[in-house]
Amino acid sequence: MELSDEVKKKRNTDAQRKFRLTHPNYGRKYPERQQRYYQRQKAKNAGVAITSDIAIKHKVKKTSTEINKRDSDFRKSYYKKLKITVLTHYGGGKLSCVQCGESRIECLSIDHINGHGNEHRREILKTRYCSGTYNWLRKNCFPEGFQTLCMNCQFVKRVTNKELIKSNNQTTPINTNQPQLPFIIKDDNTTSGETTS
Repeated sequence: MELSDEVKKKRNTDAQRKFRLTHPNYGRKYPERQQRYYQRQKAKNAGVAITSDIAIKHKVKKTSTEINKRDSDFRKSYYKKLKITVLTHYGGGKLSCVQCGESRIECLSIDHINGHGNEHRREILKTRYCSGTYNWLRKNCFPEGFQTLCMNCQFVKRVTNKELIKSNNQTTPINTNQPQLPFIIKDDNTTSGETTS
């Protein structure tokens, strides 16, 4: 005679209850460790980070927002130091635009001297070993072909050399039939209308 599922379930439950009564310490060899694990899981599910056993004993809790803010502040300061290092290197030892002398870090960026910076950024993103142009430049020992320019000078260079033309929301490459104008760095002795040779 075959037993129904309900009868099997009831027998199994009864057997488990009887076993727990006859073996009260089974599976409880490390009650302190289990208690700590339980407290950590409870805190984790509540969105609270507990960093050590000492924190559990003293009930010192750091919220996940505090930890995220600390990590965010670290990333911002790391990125700013990296940007200053790279821009100073390509600015000729000064943190300023090589064309006009603008020194506000918010206005400065890296320029590809020969153009095609968008293609280069896409290649960098494919490598997956670094995040962004500044990291790539540092990891590759500051290669040639880059300079520090402010955004105004970059825009003037882009328009002058016709580096990027947008039409119908599509980007078309530069016209190779026309020669590109060199973007020349001014000397201190020249006036604004003169170029150096």
